[in-house]
Amino acid sequence: MTKNQSVELILKAAENARGGETFVLKMPLILLNDLFDVMKEIIAPNYNLNPSKIKTKIIGIRPGEKITEYLLTDFELEHVLETNDFFIIPSMFDLSFPKKYRNAKKPKNIKNYFESLKPITKLEIKNMLRDVY
Repeated sequence: MTKNQSVELILKAAENARGGETFVLKMPLILLNDLFDVMKEIIAPNYNLNPSKIKTKIIGIRPGEKITEYLLTDFELEHVLETNDFFIIPSMFDLSFPKKYRNAKKPKNIKNYFESLKPITKLEIKNMLRDVY
């Protein structure tokens, strides 16, 4: 999540909040190897290093580590609402649930949304990181 995306989410959440809910930004899928390659390309010149000489050591999956990180739990998936930009997880402690949120609806097949995400390209990652570095 970039700084601009963070600010945008905060502003939209403040505008839509009713109390107690959680807003989750819809973020792109990024492959870690692509992220590492792009970061080497961007950061190495700052230290007079050749990006191709920087090695990445793959150590394998650790206990409890996930191959794909989903932003919502199975329980949250049952109750989540969706807008174009983010998901809304309503407060489970509010008795007046469900609340109305502008442009939010119950997704038809939320699991399909996550399963159909395609990773962004190295160029897209580079463009995202230009704001940071």
